[in-house]
Amino acid sequence: MRKKSTKLTASAMLVGCFLALGWYFFAPSGLGGKTSYVVTHGVSMEPQFHTGDLAILRAAPGYRVGDVVGYRSATLGTIVMHRIVADDGGVFTFKGDNNSWTDPDHPTRADLIGRLALRVPHGGRYLASVDSTAGRVVGGCALALLLLGGAGQARRRRALRTSGRHRAGARSARRATLPRSALDDPRPRTTRVVPRGQLAAAAVTLVALIGAEAWLLSQSPTAQASRTVVVQQTGVFGYSANVGPSVVYPDGKVRSGEPIFTELARSVDFSFAYHATAPLTGTVALSAALVGPSGWTTRLATGPATPVRAGTGHAAVRVDLAAAQTALDAFTAATGVKATSASVVLTPTLSATGVVGGQPATAVFDGKLTLAAGANQLIVVSTPTAAGTSTTASDPLTVSAPLNVKTPTTAAHRLRLLSWHISVAAARIAAGAGALAALGWLVAVVLLSRRTGRAEDDVEAALRRYGDRIVDAEPLALDGPVVDLTSLAALHSIAERYDRVILHTTRGARHSYLVRDELSWYRYDIRPDRPQHAARRDQLRDNPDVVVLDAPVIRLEPRPQAMDVWPGLTAAGVGAPAWVDGYARAS
Repeated sequence: MRKKSTKLTASAMLVGCFLALGWYFFAPSGLGGKTSYVVTHGVSMEPQFHTGDLAILRAAPGYRVGDVVGYRSATLGTIVMHRIVADDGGVFTFKGDNNSWTDPDHPTRADLIGRLALRVPHGGRYLASVDSTAGRVVGGCALALLLLGGAGQARRRRALRTSGRHRAGARSARRATLPRSALDDPRPRTTRVVPRGQLAAAAVTLVALIGAEAWLLSQSPTAQASRTVVVQQTGVFGYSANVGPSVVYPDGKVRSGEPIFTELARSVDFSFAYHATAPLTGTVALSAALVGPSGWTTRLATGPATPVRAGTGHAAVRVDLAAAQTALDAFTAATGVKATSASVVLTPTLSATGVVGGQPATAVFDGKLTLAAGANQLIVVSTPTAAGTSTTASDPLTVSAPLNVKTPTTAAHRLRLLSWHISVAAARIAAGAGALAALGWLVAVVLLSRRTGRAEDDVEAALRRYGDRIVDAEPLALDGPVVDLTSLAALHSIAERYDRVILHTTRGARHSYLVRDELSWYRYDIRPDRPQHAARRDQLRDNPDVVVLDAPVIRLEPRPQAMDVWPGLTAAGVGAPAWVDGYARAS
């Protein structure tokens, strides 16, 4: 009984542990828990969520950009589950993954319900079916069957206790409830022995995996990351001048790419066309400067700022070449250094902003156009560019300058395990599958360990069937020959024949049932063939405080015909008792 009580206590503790963990992780917020259940509707969170899915939300100590969170919408008067895209000091901005706009509500921390912990595809539909009238009826029937089954089990336990106290009057009912199973089966049976270490290992593994799953559920499956959105910017420089028709310029016009002869063209109109692949707005202007020896620079002219709309703008400036030559002559007169080399540099000034990938962006363009001055002419020699800008040899007037804008985004939250990386979502699945496997292992170990305790089950069966004659007794010293019987039914027949009680003794894991007559002891052992019983018997024999007597044993063997059962008596003369039918004493 002590072992049974220990098993019951361990089972109760295990069930209590599971119930506590289940309450902690799945208790709804309406009952004091931290879990909320949301059934999704609409297409705003596709492709991750569809109508009818079940989202399990867990209250979290903090929320960050990228988390999928449920909040109470004051606009819609219901719970909305979208992704956080901005956090302005505890005031959150939400947006559906499939929406091109942000939510009109800006909830605070108090309005948030919880962060997404688990998604159950079509779980909302199943939940709705359970909450329907048919679901309530089925649930009520299942609960009634469970309660009736528990009541029947309680009645059987009370009947067992009644038979254990040897109360007469219910003998026929007890026999009717017990099939002729292990007690009357004379064949020896073997059982599998499950080491207790497996039980402990399964329990520890299960608890560890449940703890890991709990920790993983507290982690966000997504992490804040950034991605680079590249905005392509292109600037095209150009120039033109009206001159009289000549051998150099037959139509009287100077066009982009042609050398500019300063004796023919006294002023030149320079232009800059800007285009970006993002809807930037602002202004753009073009200025010209004269760069002389030793880096000496003077500004020649600055054009007006013109607007940039939808990423497109145009700027222009007119440069007086005579004024440029006058500036060089003034430099030579002031310094005494003859300006043998000079250049005209055109620089655009861009001031444009916009929203790129949901983030504000400021455009920067560093391209320039340089024309070398010398021998009364200006020639496009190069386009000095900053880092990231580029030109082509075939078209030095076109400059490309990509604008890199970093925008926040979400990525799978990955955990590092030694040299491996695994996402939180995959780790949740692995931990959940491992927990189920560990639970199956634990259940299998418990079931197999119960198989090893079949002797205790047979003891209860003996009480149910023959409890009216069984009396518990201390281990006895058997002072005579011992007849080992192959079934408890045969021993019960002897007890009925001679109106004797059946003594029940236990020695370690061995249960013995004894009946005494004038000459011998009749004994039936439950599962005497089990190896652990022999080991226990040897262990008791080595204990000086326990006396184990090995009395001579007389076994019964089958005899094909009637013979003397007792000295001087025949079976035909006295009527052979049922327990010796077909048997004779053998020495």
